[in-house]
Amino acid sequence: MLPVFEKLPTPHISWKQKLTIVIATTLIGLVLVAGSGFIGLSSVSSSFSQQKLAAEYNTISISMAAQLLELKLASQELTAENSSNFTRDLDALSQLVHTMESMAAGLGYDELNNFSHRLSELVTIYVDGNKKILEGRGVIGFNPSEGKLKDLYGAQELLEKNSFSMIEDNVILMITGQKGYLITKATSDKEKLETGLSNLEATVQEMDWFDIEIGKAVASYRDAYDNIIGLIEEEAKISAKLQPALIELNKIVAQQKKFLDENVIRQVIEQAVGTQQAATNIMLVAALIVGIVIFISLGAIASQLNIQLTHMHTFLKQMAEGDFSKRLKTNDNDKDEFTQLKSDSNHMVSDVSEVIAEVIEGNNSLMDIRVQLERAVEQLGVTSEEVEQKTQQSTVATQQISVAVNDVAERSVHVSETAKAASKSTKVGGKVINDCVTSMSHIVDLIGDTHTEVENLAQSSTKMLGIIDVINGLADQTNLLALNAAIESARAGEAGRGFSVVADEVRALAQKTVNATSSIGDIIKNFNDQSSRMGELMEQGIKLASSGQENANNARDSFDDIEGSIQKVAAEMDQVVVAVEEISHNTNDIATQVEHICEQSESTKKTRHTLEQHSQQLCTQTKTLGELTQGFQLAQK
Repeated sequence: MLPVFEKLPTPHISWKQKLTIVIATTLIGLVLVAGSGFIGLSSVSSSFSQQKLAAEYNTISISMAAQLLELKLASQELTAENSSNFTRDLDALSQLVHTMESMAAGLGYDELNNFSHRLSELVTIYVDGNKKILEGRGVIGFNPSEGKLKDLYGAQELLEKNSFSMIEDNVILMITGQKGYLITKATSDKEKLETGLSNLEATVQEMDWFDIEIGKAVASYRDAYDNIIGLIEEEAKISAKLQPALIELNKIVAQQKKFLDENVIRQVIEQAVGTQQAATNIMLVAALIVGIVIFISLGAIASQLNIQLTHMHTFLKQMAEGDFSKRLKTNDNDKDEFTQLKSDSNHMVSDVSEVIAEVIEGNNSLMDIRVQLERAVEQLGVTSEEVEQKTQQSTVATQQISVAVNDVAERSVHVSETAKAASKSTKVGGKVINDCVTSMSHIVDLIGDTHTEVENLAQSSTKMLGIIDVINGLADQTNLLALNAAIESARAGEAGRGFSVVADEVRALAQKTVNATSSIGDIIKNFNDQSSRMGELMEQGIKLASSGQENANNARDSFDDIEGSIQKVAAEMDQVVVAVEEISHNTNDIATQVEHICEQSESTKKTRHTLEQHSQQLCTQTKTLGELTQGFQLAQK
């Protein structure tokens, strides 16, 4: 006999709990590693974000210097068309310097904050000054054809036009000073302009030229000059103030760039490198500690699993060889899965032993059952032969019934077809009657319309008689006028003879008109008589057509009744045909079922022979099973 396996000392915890502890330890270690890595990466990311922010700040600072240069160049070429773009660029510069202030606060350097605040103040001064210059330039005019410059140059042209040799030198001095002053704003040019203008005014006053063209031209120029000189001087003062601010701006940008390169960016890079190295070291240490803990835990678990699996392997090998007499020893740890597995294995071996014992006993019982099965098979053969004879007789009777039912179904179909044909003929007759009814209705409508038209014609003839009466009245008036004309011509004597001839002709024409209207009146009366007779005939036709329509409607109703009766007969015949067909179908089903019974009888016969063969095989198998069970070793009860 093989030795009984020794009980192993184990802690009172399950393997599931052990593995859960290992998994939890692993997860905690991974979380620690990931956390340390995340903290390190966050620090590195923060350092690199600071570096990126410093670089962006430097880039924006350089961009601001470039914009200042562009704005300075643009201020020298201002026009009415590009003034809106210049204002937009000034606003963009203000927005840019505010962005720099926010970024400087994020970097956290006091000196950089001071730089950004001073830049903001200077940019505000620069932007406000340029906007004031732009506003004044809009009043002065961007070119000689705009604003107050237009008035000044107009007065200058008027002076040049009225200039003569006596004042020509002063005019030239004044115009030369004006051109230089408007371009350079130089004091010397302004002095030339005012000297020439003062000389011209003194000459006008001395010569008393106030009311002539030259005097008016000088006065006009003085007005234009006085209106523009204050604005030009204000622009010059603002430009003078903006120049130091622009110089300081460029100086602060340079100092700020130097501070960024030498302090901020260098410190940020050093901090990022140090943080990255620290994060790497933390991750390596954490990963090493977690790896050692996991390795030790998994090694201990693997050792214990190997011992338990070795015991299980030996036990299962004995079972495979047919030895069911051995049992596994278990410890007192109910939570241990291997202890539970050993207990279940012991129960399984006991159950299998009992099953094998029952198989041996059952094998003996199978021999008795085989004998009884042989007797039952013999009895099944006798019963199958009797069923086969009865089903053959039922098949013949069922086939005869099916033939008779099919004949009845065919005759019913013929009757149904005849009823359907009669129904179709009735429908055709009904359709013809409907067409007649429709035609009679149309005839009634047509006669009615004709009668209406005849009445309208009679009314028209009445109107024509009225017109003839009017014509007769006109003829009577014409006769009267002709008579008056004859009387007047008789009074006139020889001078009115020609007028008398005309009066006779008018009277004759009036008489012809009366005769013609009398003939037309007779014709219209005859036409009215004929219209009356035609109206009476129309009324008789309407009565006859209405009577025909009523008769046709009665005939149509009769055809509808006949068609309904035929359809009922056809429907009943359809039901008969359906019933006969169902009977035929059921009879065929019965015949089919009887044939199936015959086939089942044959199948039962074959099954009986098969059962006899299986009985022989069962006998052989019981012998073989008995020989196999003799090799098992069972535990003693």
